[in-house]
Amino acid sequence: MLNVIGCLGIARALLLLVPFKHIAPRLGTQTASQPDDLDVNDPPAWAHRIAWAIATAARHTPWKSACLVQSITGKYLLKRRGLRTHLFLGMRRDPDGNVSAHAWLKAGNTILIGAKNHESFTVLSVFTDSGLPLR
Repeated sequence: MLNVIGCLGIARALLLLVPFKHIAPRLGTQTASQPDDLDVNDPPAWAHRIAWAIATAARHTPWKSACLVQSITGKYLLKRRGLRTHLFLGMRRDPDGNVSAHAWLKAGNTILIGAKNHESFTVLSVFTDSGLPLR
């Protein structure tokens, strides 16, 4: 758990201190739409445990560990284990014209981080890494 909290802290610090244009290339290959090559297999059980650990740790950090921080942390930890993921960035506008953003992380067709209400967001960017596809 300590490793996860440290990764959340590093991700949060990077987002606060480094312009996103310098972070984005490290997140993988960027596209403007959902990749066509998403695996249909479920990610392994250990990927779900990592996602659970991230969500649990994020609730207990003294800083705000929102969806983007959690998704970047998940992408890093899962890539270290060789799992290919897709980080989605989306936005939506409510009836009053207010804009909100959301990030979520998929492995195959399974959303591991940020699943809540993701379907109401328009995908702006997808970052795909070169990890191993699901088996």
